[in-house]
Amino acid sequence: MRAICGLVAGVATLGLAGCAGLQFNDGPRLGALTYFEPAPYLLVTVTGDCGSAASVVTFPGAKRSMIFHNGYGSASLSVTLSAAGTITTVGQTTDSQIPATLGAIAGLATAAAPLALSRAPGATPQPKACAPSATLYPFLANGRPDIGDPVRVPLNPR
Repeated sequence: MRAICGLVAGVATLGLAGCAGLQFNDGPRLGALTYFEPAPYLLVTVTGDCGSAASVVTFPGAKRSMIFHNGYGSASLSVTLSAAGTITTVGQTTDSQIPATLGAIAGLATAAAPLALSRAPGATPQPKACAPSATLYPFLANGRPDIGDPVRVPLNPR
């Protein structure tokens, strides 16, 4: 009976020690690694000859933190941060499908722009002049750009 109680106590002690891992926090914490959550935006540019292009760019978003926890056994935990302070890898290579998906969304927006500029059948296209511009649209939680809240990017005339 005494051996069983000792075994249970030993297993409980190991269980309380926990496993090694990362703890992600909503905000900065003392003694933790601080990083920025990436914030994707759809960048739409218009050239002087009315050509348009769209691409997805990311900027540093909300400030977050993570704590490395030691546990029973050995662990190899690693985190790589970009120059902007966003996480690029956590112990392994990140899923490369997210940038591909955002790139596909930007490609759809670029392909759909000429369709929006329909003209009457048989009309002769006239050369147009447009004011060059750049606009950022933040993404909503559902993955669509928020066209109601654009951020105009000032351009330097040359």
